[in-house]
Amino acid sequence: MYRRLVIAVSVMVLLPLFFLVPAYAHFEHFTHYNNRGGDVGPHYAYEALEPEYAGPNEPVAIMFSVQDHDGRDTYNIHTMVEIYSATTGERLKAWPWTQQEIGDFQVFYNFPELGSYQIVLSVAKDGNPVNPNSIDPPRTTLSSNTGC
Repeated sequence: MYRRLVIAVSVMVLLPLFFLVPAYAHFEHFTHYNNRGGDVGPHYAYEALEPEYAGPNEPVAIMFSVQDHDGRDTYNIHTMVEIYSATTGERLKAWPWTQQEIGDFQVFYNFPELGSYQIVLSVAKDGNPVNPNSIDPPRTTLSSNTGC
């Protein structure tokens, strides 16, 4: 009897706490090495690759989870994703400005060879109009925030 009471009280106390804690990075599997998180203006963006290590020309899901700084989901954000070669700085792929219904989304890419790459996520500022389905010119500096 005492054990049932303790379990019932524990469930009643702990279950509501589950709903108070924000969820960070809504990934099925959080990779160990090929992931990162960082500030993107008023948002915090997590990025992960699935599979974490893929060979050249094998499809890779580049997954993003864009949230506010309190870990809450974001909605109706405009994003643009770019991939650059870390050695040459050449832009290899760009996805146009797209309105994401929710901040959890992914794009797919086949990295052409083994090496280092820079994945750039741009999120439009609130009130900063973007041209939907357009692609900004390549960045001269990868840390550039022009148009974001």
